[in-house]
Amino acid sequence: MANIYGLQDKKRYPLNSSEQVKVASSYFEKNYVKLNPSDRAEFAHAIVKQASAFNVDITDPNVVNYSKHGQYSPGFEHQIHIRKIACGQQKLTIDDKKVSAEKVLEKLASSKEATSPIEMVQGLSEFDKLAGLELHYDIDGFRDPYFSVFGSADNPYFDTEKIASDLDINSLKKFIKKPGAKDELMTIFGENFADGFVADPIKSYNGIGNVEKQIVNDVVRKFKSGAVNA
Repeated sequence: MANIYGLQDKKRYPLNSSEQVKVASSYFEKNYVKLNPSDRAEFAHAIVKQASAFNVDITDPNVVNYSKHGQYSPGFEHQIHIRKIACGQQKLTIDDKKVSAEKVLEKLASSKEATSPIEMVQGLSEFDKLAGLELHYDIDGFRDPYFSVFGSADNPYFDTEKIASDLDINSLKKFIKKPGAKDELMTIFGENFADGFVADPIKSYNGIGNVEKQIVNDVVRKFKSGAVNA
């Protein structure tokens, strides 16, 4: 079996046991500012995935925040506002034209409904680089694009609570009967969890931690929306 790492290509931060997952989570919480934003997201996502495999409950808020990928944070607009303040009257050169940084941010924010969260991360990353804001990350509430789009300093578990409000017993039972649902759970959590979920989805769901529930919620929502083709 291949070894799993927080940063797989760099073979850094092993995650091959429950103890290693706990150590990695604690390390991330204390040292994530030393990593670039994309490494933060990759590392945190790997921690949460392996935590599910080893039945480890992850409660470190920054790990939870950076592991997200499914929906916009309620703090997204606030991060846009912080960027407006940081830019002031700055003009950016785009296609050989001088454009107000504030107007560019307003255009990004207004495209939220038509833009997937990960596409917004890419858009904010390009904006920050163009505006010279990358050195502001982690200072006075200014967050990098991943946290700006996905994270919540006030409540890291916001989307678990929000999505779970729409997730009833029937939703879970309907989900597990859909073609490909078990395979999706096996890919994320492993065969044992998937088998248990098929046998008793309610018991399995109630028996996992908040982070794992968040991941299941995302999968159920994806199948419910038709984003997965059988």
